[in-house]
Amino acid sequence: MEFGRIAAQSAKQVIVQKVRDAERERMYDEYFNRIGEIVNGTVKRVEYGNVIVDLGRGEAIIRRDELIPREMFRYGDRVRAYVYDVRREQRGPQIFLSRTHPQFMAKLFMQEVPEIYDGVITIRSIARDPGSAAPRSP
Repeated sequence: MEFGRIAAQSAKQVIVQKVRDAERERMYDEYFNRIGEIVNGTVKRVEYGNVIVDLGRGEAIIRRDELIPREMFRYGDRVRAYVYDVRREQRGPQIFLSRTHPQFMAKLFMQEVPEIYDGVITIRSIARDPGSAAPRSP
């Protein structure tokens, strides 16, 4: 049995669409399991104050209200941010990052301070004024 050009083209489109859907689902699952973690990325572009970050396997967004005031990012800058939400959207999974979330400081301290990482010291709560009260590293 032979298939015509239109049937072959239609089959190709279906296969490509299924592969795209599977990639989106894998990306959603991967980052949904990483909610509450700190990720590293590179600034891809800045639109209307929102920063689009390339995470390697996908893109994420840091909304303007989740950025530290007076903090400026340019194309190519390295960014560390807290994954606080992952949503399924029409155009694929949307990963939302924050640099002002209270848990961002806790996770940073866990990475940087060995006593907190080992559990010798426990962080009970965090109060912060993003951008002004947090210590800055060189």
